[in-house]
Amino acid sequence: MSIQHETLELQKKTHAQEMKNQQARAEVHQEDYTARLLQRNGEHHARDARKTYLEQTAHMQDTAQLGKKSFKSNTQEKKLRNERIDRAKLMTDRATAYTLDVYDQMKEVREGRQERKEARSWRAEQKAEFTKTVGKLSDDTTEQQAAFFWRMQDVQEHFYSPEMFLTSNIHVKKTFMEYLDRIEAYDELIEEYQRDQDAYADFAEDIQGLVTHLGPVIDALRHRLQVYCEQNRVTLNGEILDETAEGEHLGDNDATDWFEKVRVFNQWKHHLNVSGGPLTDEERESFREMKEEAGRQENLQNRQDVQPWQRTREEATSTNSDLQEQASRQELRRLNRRLYEAGLKDVAKIVQEYVVGTRYVVGYTEERKRLKKAIKAVKVALDKETNTNALQALTNIENYFDQMTNGTLQIPVDTPANRIMDFSETKLKEEGLDGAGSTRNSLIQGVSHWSDQSDTPLFSHEPTVNDLKQRLVSNCYMVASVAGLVELNPAKLKECIRENVDGTVTVRLFVPQSQLQSQSQSQSQSQSQQTTEEEDDWAIIEEEEINQANEDAELVPVYVTMTKEIPRIAGADALSAGALWMQMIEKACAYVGRNGMKGYKSLWYGEGGEFLQRLLGIAPELDYSKGRTSEEDIEAMKDTLFQNICTARERNVIYNAGSSQRSVDGLNSGHAYSVLGGKVENGKRYVLLRNPYSTHSLQYDENGNKSTTGWLLSAGSDETYGQFYMEFDEFINSFDKVTHTNLNNAPQN
Repeated sequence: MSIQHETLELQKKTHAQEMKNQQARAEVHQEDYTARLLQRNGEHHARDARKTYLEQTAHMQDTAQLGKKSFKSNTQEKKLRNERIDRAKLMTDRATAYTLDVYDQMKEVREGRQERKEARSWRAEQKAEFTKTVGKLSDDTTEQQAAFFWRMQDVQEHFYSPEMFLTSNIHVKKTFMEYLDRIEAYDELIEEYQRDQDAYADFAEDIQGLVTHLGPVIDALRHRLQVYCEQNRVTLNGEILDETAEGEHLGDNDATDWFEKVRVFNQWKHHLNVSGGPLTDEERESFREMKEEAGRQENLQNRQDVQPWQRTREEATSTNSDLQEQASRQELRRLNRRLYEAGLKDVAKIVQEYVVGTRYVVGYTEERKRLKKAIKAVKVALDKETNTNALQALTNIENYFDQMTNGTLQIPVDTPANRIMDFSETKLKEEGLDGAGSTRNSLIQGVSHWSDQSDTPLFSHEPTVNDLKQRLVSNCYMVASVAGLVELNPAKLKECIRENVDGTVTVRLFVPQSQLQSQSQSQSQSQSQQTTEEEDDWAIIEEEEINQANEDAELVPVYVTMTKEIPRIAGADALSAGALWMQMIEKACAYVGRNGMKGYKSLWYGEGGEFLQRLLGIAPELDYSKGRTSEEDIEAMKDTLFQNICTARERNVIYNAGSSQRSVDGLNSGHAYSVLGGKVENGKRYVLLRNPYSTHSLQYDENGNKSTTGWLLSAGSDETYGQFYMEFDEFINSFDKVTHTNLNNAPQN
């Protein structure tokens, strides 16, 4: 055997072994990738999903690397493959085995382009006609404008995913055609808008949002398809590449960039309150409802795998408080249009960045940056502007920011001096008894530092239930009860707090009259309530505390003023995360103290109803407490309790629940939870709960078995922000105490 032949045989064996190894690795990675995708959260940015996606991308080889002829044509499959290569090489010497497939595919693309365009137009016209039939369009809305609106919705609402970037998906003819259809639909929409911008003037902001957020995704996908085609010697136009032409290649960061672009776009799309058509605000809302109705069948199909007892991310971010926040942001969008009309496009663009940059999309830190940038831009423009219309438009937005970022607390002019507590010049100290949590609280104090937040708005948006996230201090009862208040009535929360002109913050709390008269007496009375350090981390103080609060002297409001400094550990919040207004409430409570203690150690452990009494001055009412309420009485009142929970919002009532000390699957023991509502599905009753940690929630699988989503200490591992459904009977078994606070009983101050 010649040396040349031996070398050839060695190359064949090496090549065959390498192909075998690659195939084995690909199968392993595919299984791992699929398994991890089933566990990832809906934001498409969980660390494991990102890691496995990039691993899978790295091991997916483009078809150009697999285009050589087989050394042995001893099977029919290999013979056919070699024939395809030979036929392809008639086009170019650098063709691959898949060149003919891609060429035929692109030929179908060219031939079917007009047909796809007509199909897209037909769908838009059908939806426009449907909407017009039920009378949801204003008289001045043309069919052309309505059809354009629906085409815009179709482009925006398509689900883009990281998997679209993988060669294994692109190689499938059906998905390849789908990707090209998405690109064509986007291009046609933008081209139509550019041809007649006057006709679609009311869609300018929405189109700009698509260009900003979807444009990069489309461009990256277009580039990916171009790479796929050209590595097989065919262009996206269906032409054969010249022999000397070099095909496109993906850069080292293309996979990472695509992942991030898709993630950002899907978050923006999910949370943006899109308005459409030249309609009034009321008609826009009706139009939105009709959009949902027109797409109901599709939505049901998309949700067919979601069980009625599973909380979805869409539901978790569309709560009552979220809808009110979106309405507020929509008002800012409307005001911002006046800036565009007044010619202040640069300022309007900065404001628009805040409008679309919700905390769900960009996070708290970035949202605050955008808000501060927008406020500054408006103030600078006001100082320079002379045009009357522009000044009015700027003033309207300035007023919006002033009202939105601040609370509405009013201090009566006849308030006694001893009820006004100014701690703006007093450093917060840990004083008094060493109660539960003191040791760990001392450790937290030892590693934390005071962070000046004087340039941070008190509210970065109208408050929502998902703003509340408990961290290192065991004050679950505070966070859970305030979450219930915000979900029921965000305006009532803002009545408890305000930022003053000097940059300080004032919080109203209610304390017993006796506490004002004699602090020492208060400490003496609380001595017997001291809790040992050995209690559970999430222990709920016994009902004696709430009973004592009810039986104590008359509650009176006090007004606590302090600076906007908060404790932080490195760059993270030490107490509640994210919402500065909640951190200010916690700080005010620390200054006033409780149970013979002052400082943050006075916050550890408690009961949600008791805290709402301190915040609102409304005494909680006990529904049941195991150990005090007999099993017979609990059984007798179950039906009434469930109905009351379901109608709590209509009745203006907040419910709080404390889990039992025993371990229950999917629950923290001895922990306070928000009760957000209830529902009946398929004859079963469910209660909607929320974990103040904003993670670690319970779900039921398709067999009804319990499992836990998220991780207790993770900042973003639960896509439902701690919200979950629980069967009502199991709720009764798992929660030892339920109380409610009736906002209709609020004192008049």
